[in-house]
Amino acid sequence: MNLKQFFSGVGCVMAVRYIFSFFIFSLICSICSGQITIKGRVLDSELKPVVAARVESKLKNLRLYTDINGDYHIEASVGDTLKFSSIGLGPESRVITALSKDCNIILIDKEVNCLGAIWDEQDYKKAYRQVNRKYNRLYIEANKKKLW
Repeated sequence: MNLKQFFSGVGCVMAVRYIFSFFIFSLICSICSGQITIKGRVLDSELKPVVAARVESKLKNLRLYTDINGDYHIEASVGDTLKFSSIGLGPESRVITALSKDCNIILIDKEVNCLGAIWDEQDYKKAYRQVNRKYNRLYIEANKKKLW
């Protein structure tokens, strides 16, 4: 089949269908991978705002800092990783998995062995379980106090 035969008759209808399908597919892809504005608040272990906490978007290569209330707004897309950090507090990362627009973070000091004691794997597991329990309690308390 040559080009002239393809674009005449049935071939032309098929070409229009392929072009229309490609257009719809492109439109859906652009909507799904579009930019969204993520906003949130960064708090510390005392549920106080963290001023000037760094917020980074890995895919967009953006960096900004929280305001006096610990609030931030950043452009991101699905699949992007946001990294939160502040001096003296352990960093946190979140992967944007849905078109969620809120991402609230609590940064705490995660250092569990700062005195140089010799710990085995069981000691570290126990310490990290305690850190995770503390995180859970803080998030529950922040939600009850409506700090977000």
